[in-house]
Formats: sequence, C-alpha cells, structure tokens
Amino acid sequence: SIFGIWAFVFATGLSASVVRAAIMGSLLLLAGKIGRKSSAFNAILVASSVMVFLNPSILIYDVGFQLSFAAVIGIIYLAPHLEKPFVIFGKGLSTIMAGTIAAQLLTIPIISYHFGRVSLISLLANILILPFVPILMLLGFLVATIGLTSLWLASLLAFIPWVLLSYFFLVARELGSLSFAEATYEMSFFTAVAIYLILFEVIYIFGRRAKVAKEIH
Repeated sequence: SIFGIWAFVFATGLSASVVRAAIMGSLLLLAGKIGRKSSAFNAILVASSVMVFLNPSILIYDVGFQLSFAAVIGIIYLAPHLEKPFVIFGKGLSTIMAGTIAAQLLTIPIISYHFGRVSLISLLANILILPFVPILMLLGFLVATIGLTSLWLASLLAFIPWVLLSYFFLVARELGSLSFAEATYEMSFFTAVAIYLILFEVIYIFGRRAKVAKEIH
C-alpha cells in the first residue's frame, strides 16, 4: 500500500498537498503494521516537520502547503463536530458538507490573505464534485499505468475519466460564471492570525466537550 501511495505521489508531480497526504498515510499504515495506535495529530506534526526540514521556504512561500495543512486540520478536528445539523441528508452527504465547511473555515484566512478573494459557492461545488473524485483518481491512475503497455486499451478505459472530467469542468464553469461566486476581501496578516486563534480555541472547546461526553458515557 505504501509503495502504491508513493508511486502515485511521483506520478502526480510531488505537489505539497499530495506529499503531505502520502507522509500521513504512510505513517498511519506503519502504525497499524507494528501494532501502535495511529494518531492523526502525530501524523500531521511529523509530515509538516519533515517537509519544512527538507525545504524551509515552503512554510512561507508555498501557499499549497499552507492550504493543505489548514484543510486537513479542519477536516480531522472540526468536521466531526459539524456533522450533526446535516444528518438529515444522510451519512455520506453530511460528511461531505461538514468536511467542506470545516476545510473552508480553516483555509479562508489564507486564501483571503494571499489572493484577496473568498469563494461563496464552494460548498455547492464540493457537494456536486467530491463524491466522484476518488473514482476519477483511481481510474486516471489505472489508465496512465495501462497506457505504459497498451495505448489502445488505455484509450478505451479513458472514456469514463473523460466523462467525469467533462462534468467537473461543466460544474466549475457554470458555478464560476455566477455573479455571486466570490467576494473580494483582502485579509491582513494580523487579522488572519486572530481568526486562527479563535478557530483553534473553538476546536479545542469542541474536543474537550467530546472527551467529557465520552468519559461520562
């Protein structure tokens, strides 16, 4: 599994978000293999430390690195506490909605600071696209692998990823063309830091409440 993860990493160009996910995934797999309890916090800490040690400049200059870690922190520590209001939509959709909102809350300050804009349609876009992303990634990787030996067979199998990609572009184009798709707001560095302090405090409070509730039950 680890070999497959890193083969995918090198095949996709070693972007910061993919390397982060690969390091975390590898650590979690190794923990299970040697009989240790996996820890998302330790995986995040090790992944970020290794990447910054190898390339210190990414901490400040690589926006993808910043967004990737902010998003995964939101998904792991905030999303589980946001699912309850969306359970009426079903487990799968509630997970997507809670994860999207959590990731957006943790990445908005970075996006606003670097790009001076905030998306207003990201929740809808993710609901329409995210369920199909794992399928597209798997099929795309298989097509690329098969293409090394048979371009004819790869061309046949590539039809499904092509359909999914066409759908992705359609959703992105149509939603992006809406007049209210984004808001212009350039957040200052100190405002971004203040918002993150508030968000981390909220995550800490949620975590403490969940821990107390678990101990009571």
